[in-house]
Amino acid sequence: INRSRPFLIGLIGDRYGWVPPPERMEAAVGEVGYQTDVRDKSVTALEIEYGVLETADQRRRSFFYFRDPLPYDQMPPEIARAYSDAHNPGPAAADAARRLAVLKDRLRREMPDRVRSYHAEWDAKGQAVTGLEDWGRKVLEDLWREMDEATRPFIAAPVPTWQEPER
Repeated sequence: INRSRPFLIGLIGDRYGWVPPPERMEAAVGEVGYQTDVRDKSVTALEIEYGVLETADQRRRSFFYFRDPLPYDQMPPEIARAYSDAHNPGPAAADAARRLAVLKDRLRREMPDRVRSYHAEWDAKGQAVTGLEDWGRKVLEDLWREMDEATRPFIAAPVPTWQEPER
């Protein structure tokens, strides 16, 4: 996360993500000096919390893209569960789906101008997600707008004489 600055892009579908053992999470947050309750948090949720939500400056330079749900009823069950906690019959899946909903709600509430939705298609024949071109354009537009804003002061600055860099 620290190497992902100044811009951070979060892609969130219908999976909460991997929840490692608490001792591993404690070690990770301890390495960076971050204090939080890591119990039952996914790596993704912790990265978002630490890397974006706890830093006002990073909130202004981050975007989250939430994928609209895929047509899970048209997918083989084993593939649907790979893409969606709500379609996973495992014992922890319902809790993961609930935690994902809480995380998405928090991001929408706290960063409403930084959360986007995008649509993707499901190619049943190729068993793959397709149709991401519009999403790619959205990301590019968001990043160019941010880059323009971040570099505007440098563009407006007078060109230095050859002596100034030498000094």
